[in-house]
Amino acid sequence: MKKALNIFIWVLLAAMLVAGLGYAWKEQEKIQVNEMRIRINHEGSEALISEKEVESVIKKVHKKPIGMKAGKVNVKEIESALGRNPFIADANVFVNLDGIMSVDVMQRIPLARLQNKTGNQAFVDLNGNIFPLSQGHSARVLVISGHIDIPLQTGYNVFNASDSLRSYNSLHTACLIALEIYHHPGLSAMIGQIYMDEKGDAELFTITTNHTIVFGDESNASDKFARLWLFYKRALPANGWNTYRIINLKFENQVVCTK
Repeated sequence: MKKALNIFIWVLLAAMLVAGLGYAWKEQEKIQVNEMRIRINHEGSEALISEKEVESVIKKVHKKPIGMKAGKVNVKEIESALGRNPFIADANVFVNLDGIMSVDVMQRIPLARLQNKTGNQAFVDLNGNIFPLSQGHSARVLVISGHIDIPLQTGYNVFNASDSLRSYNSLHTACLIALEIYHHPGLSAMIGQIYMDEKGDAELFTITTNHTIVFGDESNASDKFARLWLFYKRALPANGWNTYRIINLKFENQVVCTK
């Protein structure tokens, strides 16, 4: 008898909770939207999309969202429309009990600017997704160029490539190297370009010096950069930053220099 009573009480409490939530949801749907707050997270990178541009996307779904009842706001469609913008990685929209429609946008973070052999350009983000350059905004990022034959199609993911063509492998290699540079606090401020040669090997160029860094492919990239950084810290300050014309990292446990 006691067990049955306990079950009845728990069922009753659950029913009351569901009813309460349903009532709260219906009441929230009646709230009028009186303000829209747009927040764009670009994680310290340059902004590639503005609040005004985000608002413009929203107004294609609802011309005048301010003044609408919360229940009439098509949150899913707004999120979907924002998600179709090539500069937006993710979006979350909700209306709170104060009538504030919050629009939280995660911008794509550019890893590098790509340039293929025909001169076409695009960005690639940290997850390997290619997306177009922004017409009204710029980003100071690493440049990847050279023997890259593929069309830079928006939505193509470099890291998911299954094509065995050398040009695809070259871009895949370059982006893996670029990721290593991006996450290195010192070298990310120094290296400005990755050039892919016809063999699929990378050559790196710094912003402040005149030498070429022969890097090879992406294998042992962390070790290569560790050697380069140690060389920069210990050898070049003593010998002069522009003493060497070529710095070769392709040989294991070595830094081979040519004047």
